[in-house]
Amino acid sequence: MWAHYADQFRGMCVKYSLRRLLNGLSNKISVTRMMYPEVKPVLLNEKSMSADRDRLCLSSKSVRWANEREWRIFSLEKGKAEYEEMKTIARIYLGSRISPGDESRIRAAGATLSVPVAKMAVAA
Repeated sequence: MWAHYADQFRGMCVKYSLRRLLNGLSNKISVTRMMYPEVKPVLLNEKSMSADRDRLCLSSKSVRWANEREWRIFSLEKGKAEYEEMKTIARIYLGSRISPGDESRIRAAGATLSVPVAKMAVAA
């Protein structure tokens, strides 16, 4: 998934403590496990709330992506999915092709927050 989501190994991945993350989210935020159905979801029930229909669409991907086993965070407040406890971040993984400047900034932030930072290597 590094090639898809981390800009061809130039990005980063953040590992969270799931328990701390879930305990630190406000009640306006929910976590949903992605679905990977064979067919696209059908939205016929006009009596359902718009947010429920939105969540159904945004938490479904093609079965071809099922190996990701992904979760999504949804917030009722636009652009806000914050947590207060910094120990929620368990580790930061850097892609093997990250720029030296980005690596330096992320390592400095990790040190400030006492979060371990590891750089990934591509096996030959």
